[in-house]
Amino acid sequence: MNANGQSIVEEETELLQTQVAELTQVEMAEEAEDYDSESESECGYVCKICGFDMSEIDLMRRIRHVKLCGQKFGVRPQDMGEVEQAETIVRRLEKKEEPPDVVAIMMKSSAGKEETSVAAIERSNVFDVLMRGSKTAAVLNSRKRPVPFKFTRKAIQRRRLLYPDFKCIQGTDPPFIVDGFQYACKENSSIYFLTHFHSDHYGGLTKNFDCGIIYCNEITAKLVVQELGVQSKYVHPVGMNTPVLVADVQVTFMDANHCPGSAIILFRLKDGKTYLHTGDFRFNRRMLEYHALQPHIPTGNETIDHNGKIVGLQRLDGVYLDTTYCDPKYTFPTQQVAIDHALELVDKHIRQEKVLYLFGSYTIGKERLFMEIARKFQKKVCVSKAKLKIIETFGWPSEEIQLLTTEPAATNLHVVRMQDLQMDNLTVLLAKHRLRFRQIVAFRPTGWTFSGKNPRSISTCCTDPSGKIHVYGIPYSEHSSFAELCDFVQVVNPVSIIPTVNCSNKRKATNQVNALRQVAFHNISILFKQQQKQIKQQLKELKEEQKQYQSNEAHGTTHADNDGDRPDEFSSLQAHAGGGYCT
Repeated sequence: MNANGQSIVEEETELLQTQVAELTQVEMAEEAEDYDSESESECGYVCKICGFDMSEIDLMRRIRHVKLCGQKFGVRPQDMGEVEQAETIVRRLEKKEEPPDVVAIMMKSSAGKEETSVAAIERSNVFDVLMRGSKTAAVLNSRKRPVPFKFTRKAIQRRRLLYPDFKCIQGTDPPFIVDGFQYACKENSSIYFLTHFHSDHYGGLTKNFDCGIIYCNEITAKLVVQELGVQSKYVHPVGMNTPVLVADVQVTFMDANHCPGSAIILFRLKDGKTYLHTGDFRFNRRMLEYHALQPHIPTGNETIDHNGKIVGLQRLDGVYLDTTYCDPKYTFPTQQVAIDHALELVDKHIRQEKVLYLFGSYTIGKERLFMEIARKFQKKVCVSKAKLKIIETFGWPSEEIQLLTTEPAATNLHVVRMQDLQMDNLTVLLAKHRLRFRQIVAFRPTGWTFSGKNPRSISTCCTDPSGKIHVYGIPYSEHSSFAELCDFVQVVNPVSIIPTVNCSNKRKATNQVNALRQVAFHNISILFKQQQKQIKQQLKELKEEQKQYQSNEAHGTTHADNDGDRPDEFSSLQAHAGGGYCT
């Protein structure tokens, strides 16, 4: 190639490079001007949070998707603004770093605006979407997010400082908190009592408990360590009917006739005041024989001094009373009557073939019902492994433990949870075991089922349409009925009654106490009313005789043997009547 040809090529190359440079500047200017609108249309189809391609869904669904992602990942609107700004910077840096492609620019220039729009659409491919999502996540992760508020132990302790009065024994220092572990903290007290192992009483007690010492009986102590994981160094078992000294207060645990391990607790303070906490209890007259309660139970040999006080009797200064059924409508039979009725119902169905018997129970409680039936019919009872593990802490004799099994196929007597005794659940259960059982007879032992409206039976019965499932509501309760509460109050007659159930405000507590005292001493008031009625009748008769006497005296027919007798009797009766009204 000659010199002229070489110079021509160099000139064309220089001209081409000049054109490329000019086109590059124009292209970059156009992209800079159209960046906002282009990125908006492109990114509007991709979720900035999760990178999901939203090109196939409408606008409302895109908005809904972004809102849900924001709620799920905790992204705020201001976060998205910062991400948008970061992406803009990243894109511009990428565009500056990329060297201009001469061929692409020339082809794009020759193809025109139509080719440009197609290329812009093709840039939004799957890879770009994923990369954009990763960039967004990187920016979000690099930000220091505000830590959401958590209920720390200090916050819980501040909240726990306000414990109700019925959770604390009056006059104790440090306060003796009973069944109030949701208020447990070192600022409140270091002495805690647990009456029995039911969740509404140990609520708030966890394996992290370190606020002090928990006093309870041996069965409850085993369950607290075994089931809740509380460290044994914080649990102090106390023997039953054995006084112990706790911070200068004599404490005695006695059986509450509620569930295994339940106890009523007598507190005898240093100043001589005594308080009884019943926890949850089912009162019967045998409790009056407890040795620790003897000084507080009237024997009938007491005398009354001139001030009206009973001599020789130490009245309880207060009773923290289980008022679960503190309403006259809750009157149900004794536990033994309920058990005998359940035995009759089982005997009624026992002659039928392929019958599955189910007994509702709690984590702990209602064991007496199904154990009585097992002993009567000499059948094993199937319980869950968790239930058996709990029962083994009760200290039952070996012959009773032998009546229990964890093999469902070994017996047709099964213990289930109370919530499992729903008709829908039983229908599914019968269908599942239709080859083995034809009927289900279930027992729901609770005092809430008793209405007293049916004079023929103390239980209720619910039957499915097929007649193959029978659910009996047995009025077997481990709480005192209203009549039993009144009997307890009448016998013990404490100075004050502090309700511990359904007493969220002072008005409810006052109504419960008034109902108990009015009904408990109803018979005494009836005697007063009868005495007053008799005295009024005698006064009326005497007034008539006095009028007759005065009339006869006016006519000179007064008898000597009547002088001075009637007026004195009238005066004495009038004084007696006045005393009766005051009483």
